[in-house]
Amino acid sequence: MKAGKARAIVTSDNKSLKSWEDSVRNAAQGIAGQVFFDGAIALHVVFYLQRPKSVKESARPFMTTKPDLSKLVRGLEDALTEILWKDDAQVTAITASKIYAAAHESSRAIVTITEIHPLVQPTAAKPRKAVAAELGF
Repeated sequence: MKAGKARAIVTSDNKSLKSWEDSVRNAAQGIAGQVFFDGAIALHVVFYLQRPKSVKESARPFMTTKPDLSKLVRGLEDALTEILWKDDAQVTAITASKIYAAAHESSRAIVTITEIHPLVQPTAAKPRKAVAAELGF
């Protein structure tokens, strides 16, 4: 590192993050096949998480508690690096949400990754390469 250049080191206080990333990585490896993105990509993800039994839907319709959405996305990006793309810096567009799963459903993430081409907006792109997957964890 050059003198005078500060570098941020990002850590997590969540002890279960590593095992969650491992679960996501393992699920992605089974789905990825021959797909590997080497250019700019758009990431769309919906995290479905369990509602605590003590919380009624009418009392908390939206998941406004931890884990933070940004930390879920960061963990997903880290887990998929070297599995579906070389570096998470390739992610140039993100749409993400976290919602409660239905009572009979398990926690999971629905992930869609689309290759972005120059001069084409991600929402209007007809991808040459894309992958969509449901990753259970």
